Amino acid sequence: MDYPLMIDGNDAGTLSVSEEGLYTCFEAHAVEHDGLVRLWVCGGGECAYLGVMQPWSGGLYLRRRLSRRELKDFPAQIEYAADQSDDSLHNSKSSAAKPYIESAAPATSLHNICVDSLTPSCPFPADIPEDAPSLQWFSRRDGTLVSFDGISCLVALPAELRHADRRAVIREIAGRKYMVFRY
Repeated sequence: MDYPLMIDGNDAGTLSVSEEGLYTCFEAHAVEHDGLVRLWVCGGGECAYLGVMQPWSGGLYLRRRLSRRELKDFPAQIEYAADQSDDSLHNSKSSAAKPYIESAAPATSLHNICVDSLTPSCPFPADIPEDAPSLQWFSRRDGTLVSFDGISCLVALPAELRHADRRAVIREIAGRKYMVFRY
């Protein structure tokens, strides 16, 4: 079955739901969108969190396989999928299906966070050089970036939907804000 996918209140793509053996497969596509989007499945006045759509092939994509147990908090009749800014999400009665969500602090307020302590996995200080964007970054399928600065590996996670972490430094790489960790 196909259902409409709404982002910012506009029709943005489709959510396909199919059976794969004992699992139910959710596949969401949104064309001509970028960034990361939290996706909710809504129906019958209830909403359940599905996951984060990630950039893929010029748009956004999410694929999840859920068991019957994982589906117990989902609406019995699906009507549509929407991002978290949808107004009906605030009226949902299914709070058990929603993970704890709090808006991440704006990246501008986190720009100069420095870490005074050592990271547990690395004996070097976690200070990330200001020229981190000029390093050669390798992108991975999950949206992270990896680099080597001559001392150790640096891992950059998109900062849009993440909470601040005391071990990370916020840097702008290729026009996007990332949380950079030393590994």
